[in-house]
Amino acid sequence: GAVADARRVARDALRVSMALIPLAALVAGMGDEIVRVVFGTSFAGAGVLLALLFAAGVALVVMSVAVSVITAADAQGVVSLLGVGVLGGAVAGHLVLIPRFGAVGAAMVTATASVAGGLASVLLVHRLWDVRAYATLLRAALIAGPAYWLATQAPTLGLLGLLTKVVVLTTFVVGAFLALGELDPDERRRVRAAWPRRRLANAESE
Repeated sequence: GAVADARRVARDALRVSMALIPLAALVAGMGDEIVRVVFGTSFAGAGVLLALLFAAGVALVVMSVAVSVITAADAQGVVSLLGVGVLGGAVAGHLVLIPRFGAVGAAMVTATASVAGGLASVLLVHRLWDVRAYATLLRAALIAGPAYWLATQAPTLGLLGLLTKVVVLTTFVVGAFLALGELDPDERRRVRAAWPRRRLANAESE
């Protein structure tokens, strides 16, 4: 029924957001390269900040999707508690780490609070609405390690080399998800049907 369809849409939205996790690993592995190419060699040391803040951004995407699902489940009070918990943890962490580690400490706290909030929101979605996306989360975690290692290999020079590396490694991530069975048979059929050549062939046959 309608509730089952809504759960499926919510699960798919969570899966898409979790698929960004290996991309955060790629950015972490190429952080110094990206900063050097985009901002210049004088900012090369800021690669760690980019890696931490990008990871925080991905975690916040997962959290925002999960929060939307929780809100749809009419549990706004839980959303408020989650927000207060994440904010409180971030404030406390900043007060402790910024005086000691400066900008890196601030980025570490932001990333940690965001990841904690993202994981908590995923667990809450499961508990409140029985929406599970743990298999995608596990696949993303398994892919993230090799993706990070590959990203640290063969440093590139220049924008073209960096873009080529990003395209190749992103293709690896997509292929790894497919090889690990991220798409079920019905989803694979839908992807093939949506492929431009397949759609053109279907249109011509009609």
